Amino acid sequence: MIEINFLPPEVKKKKSLPVIPSGLAVKIFSTVIAILVGIHLVILLIMFAGKLYLGMLNKKVTERRPRSEEITSVRSGIKKLEEEQAVIDQLFGKRIIWAEKLNVLSDAIPAGIWLDRFILTDKLFSLEATAVSLKSDEMKLISSFLDDLKRVPAFYSDFEDLALKSIQRRSIKAIEVVDFNIAGLLNQ
Repeated sequence: MIEINFLPPEVKKKKSLPVIPSGLAVKIFSTVIAILVGIHLVILLIMFAGKLYLGMLNKKVTERRPRSEEITSVRSGIKKLEEEQAVIDQLFGKRIIWAEKLNVLSDAIPAGIWLDRFILTDKLFSLEATAVSLKSDEMKLISSFLDDLKRVPAFYSDFEDLALKSIQRRSIKAIEVVDFNIAGLLNQ
């Protein structure tokens, strides 16, 4: 583009270029370099801190690894034993520990009750007994005896039901006695 100005040189405006102080370019350049170096140092510090934290975490993991391996082996051993127990239970069926039940039975017998017969089959439990009381409270004795047996989980847990099945009164000389039968179905 060509510019034509017919004004006399005294009146003409002279275009002046902006005056750049000497050394300003060096200051700007050095400031940019300082900022870049600062950013790089911050990034390096963050990376260094991350590596230290990762090292601490790795150390904790390696310290706990033997314990976790031990826990895993114990859990697998327990699982194997549970599987073996399930197989044994299937082979032999559910076993009832009668020694414990007979011990509970002997502890629960009140004075005045005499056991006559104990019958046990695969599915049925039957107990025949006689109640004797001089106060004529044989039925109360029988009821409390049955309630005591039902209250003890060690005895009652393997039964579906345990109930008084039959009662029969009779006299021996001048004393009245009550023959009774407690029966129950065994859990399968």
